[in-house]
Amino acid sequence: MINRKTTAMLYEGVNLHMVHSDKFKTVLFGLYIRRPLNDDEVALNALLSRVIDKSTSKIPSERGMNQALEMLYGSLIVSDVHKYGEKQMFQIKLQVPGEPYIGDSNLYKDNLALLNDMFNAPRLIDGG
Repeated sequence: MINRKTTAMLYEGVNLHMVHSDKFKTVLFGLYIRRPLNDDEVALNALLSRVIDKSTSKIPSERGMNQALEMLYGSLIVSDVHKYGEKQMFQIKLQVPGEPYIGDSNLYKDNLALLNDMFNAPRLIDGG
């Protein structure tokens, strides 16, 4: 049973969804970006979904990212792209243990900071 859903618009077309439930001991953060279905972007969006969760400018390796997630009590990241009609939805979901079960009041904040770094401070190679 879902007790509460919270949605916050971060940017035009970018929403943050938080779904809370007493049934589970985890919280799922989902970031969804809806893009027009466009031949020039389809392959790039699919590629982006495969690399966005591998590293950031602060955590420049996939191994480092895995270690960071382990330090966040085994949080999980899933990213993918789906087609909905004439739109393409890029999604990244972060599953986090519930703070009450861990006893870490900064866990959500730290996970959201990592999610923010994936989008706003990605690892760049040769400027791109």
